[in-house]
Amino acid sequence: MQTFVAVLMWLLVASLLILRRGRAERSITYAAITIAVAMTINVDAVYRFIDALLGGSNVATLIGDCALMVGIFFLGRGIMKAGEYQPGPVRIALVNIRLSERHGY
Repeated sequence: MQTFVAVLMWLLVASLLILRRGRAERSITYAAITIAVAMTINVDAVYRFIDALLGGSNVATLIGDCALMVGIFFLGRGIMKAGEYQPGPVRIALVNIRLSERHGY
């Protein structure tokens, strides 16, 4: 199951890199990459290899958890920026609603 989740995350990264290239805001892409790294480190074989390579115990857990925290930060940042964007018709509708509330309509 861990491998399946890691593969799905890397497919998400690939699709974001293809579909969102050329866009200035890349927080969601950074989030997907760091979360994919964290999910990949969570795979037992990768986890054991990294721990053996670095000569410690649970070093891979620390790296994976840090990558996950960074990924969640970028995800939250991307969501906040997406919330700031409002197309023209939405802005017009919201202004009309706010004006009607002020005048008691």
